[in-house]
Amino acid sequence: MPDIDVLRELTGQLRAPGFDDLVAVSRRRRRRAAAGAAAAVTVVALAVGGAVLAVPGGADAPEPAPQPPSVTPTVTPTVGGDARLERILARGDMMDQVSAPDGSLRAQYACTNCSGVDPIHHHPAIQVTEGDSTALFGARGFVSLTILDEHTVLAQDSAAEDEPVRYRLLRADGTEIALSMVADPAPAVPGPGVFVDRYARELIYWECCTFPGGGGRESLAVVDVEARTVRPVAAPDDVRFWGPNTDEALWGVTDDCRVRWAVDGTFRESDAGCWHSHAPTYIDPEWFPTGWLAPGRMVVGQPTPHGNVRLFVTLDGAETWQKYGHVDYDDGELTPLLKDIG
Repeated sequence: MPDIDVLRELTGQLRAPGFDDLVAVSRRRRRRAAAGAAAAVTVVALAVGGAVLAVPGGADAPEPAPQPPSVTPTVTPTVGGDARLERILARGDMMDQVSAPDGSLRAQYACTNCSGVDPIHHHPAIQVTEGDSTALFGARGFVSLTILDEHTVLAQDSAAEDEPVRYRLLRADGTEIALSMVADPAPAVPGPGVFVDRYARELIYWECCTFPGGGGRESLAVVDVEARTVRPVAAPDDVRFWGPNTDEALWGVTDDCRVRWAVDGTFRESDAGCWHSHAPTYIDPEWFPTGWLAPGRMVVGQPTPHGNVRLFVTLDGAETWQKYGHVDYDDGELTPLLKDIG
């Protein structure tokens, strides 16, 4: 058999890893990095360094079992893409992936030239997929993606520290809506369009990787699609992490285990009774089983020196707190524990 035919046969056997494989690997690595960093934080008082997590798309990627179609741009027709963006997705490091709970809407971004810490030199590209539709979008610098609703992804990016963050709504049909930031705060009321703005914290984590401390704080904001605006939500500025179910409840935790939640636009406070140490308290959206969160249900965690997590759980709006020690996050104990609690 001619050499070129052998090469073609081998090439035809190669398969790119599926989207779900990339998500699973990225989350496992992120959890391992977070647990290790948190343990070091406890021991050396938040003096931890690290590096951004990336899922390679080459030979080191996991060998997938049969999966849904790959999210490689050639699988489905691409709307609004160009050859440069396709090359970035095909060859760059996969930096982040997000998806709706039912998996119907997915987004990811890849980046080339991302080994340095200066986002101005990055070359990112965003891909949004819903059903059989896929669209590619350009981006700049550091990128953060959030599922805003069943058809829409909120993308934030900025190429320099002194450059305002750009907000856009992206959809798989190629729709791109630019949003303007309005300084006037919105009332602290949950509902559609309210989201946890993690951009500042993710940028700090990406640069210096102190977790779950660091210099960045999450904040709350709300998108008005008709007005094409983003407004901050009037909320306590000492909250470091916010709960993910902002459509039905607004709640968060400070570094020192004080939980705050909104009732009719006003925030109340409860001390969850955490272990007092240098380890700050935090919230991770990946903890929660689908449908588990509801108004009055709140969970905060505190890393231990052993690389696992203490959990503090309330099911009754902070009337009582249940405490669970040394939960092994990386071995998948946390989500089943919340399911068992009820």
